[in-house]
Amino acid sequence: MDLTLELAPIAEVRGVVRDETEQPIESAVVELWAKDGEDSTRVSSGWTDAQGRYRVGPAKPGVLKIFVGGEELFRVVVDARGQPVEGVRVEVRSALSRGRVPWLLGGGWVQQTGPDGRFSLQSVSGAQLELRVEKPEYVLACSEREGGRIALPVKPGDREVRAVLVREAFVHWQILHWDGTPVPSFPVSTREGLGNAREFSNEEGLFSVPILCTGTLQLELRVAEGVDVRGGSRRLRRLMSVREEVDVHLGALVLDGG
Repeated sequence: MDLTLELAPIAEVRGVVRDETEQPIESAVVELWAKDGEDSTRVSSGWTDAQGRYRVGPAKPGVLKIFVGGEELFRVVVDARGQPVEGVRVEVRSALSRGRVPWLLGGGWVQQTGPDGRFSLQSVSGAQLELRVEKPEYVLACSEREGGRIALPVKPGDREVRAVLVREAFVHWQILHWDGTPVPSFPVSTREGLGNAREFSNEEGLFSVPILCTGTLQLELRVAEGVDVRGGSRRLRRLMSVREEVDVHLGALVLDGG
């Protein structure tokens, strides 16, 4: 009896692990886990080489887990009174690509703060990372918005950092023609770091802009040339004091021909 053995190549999972600067990461642990219903079983594991390359197998349907050496980062999210904020959505991103970093951190890309306002991320490495913290009806406090940023930088060596959120606040008003009818659309610019004018549209003339910082806010309301102002002014300016977390209601502003 003749016996012929044919050796077929074993399918493998191959790839390269890079950091947020596109540099290869050496000595990262790569594990291949096969899914069987609700259960998972580790099929194989390996390490990345000096070029960040890895090979694990045999390939099976499942999940590829990558662990990169680094520090454990703790953070706490509090409100303006120092009280913890629960249910804040936390996400790690690359400050260079504005995308997610190419490896898993702890329980995944996104976590939520617990009742004590805390969360932790495992294996944080790299010098160009940032955290986005989001919760409905909350924004980053003015003290956290250096340079107009909307995310918090993660500096090398950071172990515990505190993020401060405040409740959203707005300036509300209604703009009317001199005869009491609403102005339905016009651009608004502010001197509080919002940048260029934004176009507002509301049939009842009701509008609002967010309050970003405590201090002085200058509103400039301009009606476009193509809109009939019925003999009134095309521009209104208002200077006011505002505070974080405190809404301001200006009432009706009238284009009175001044």
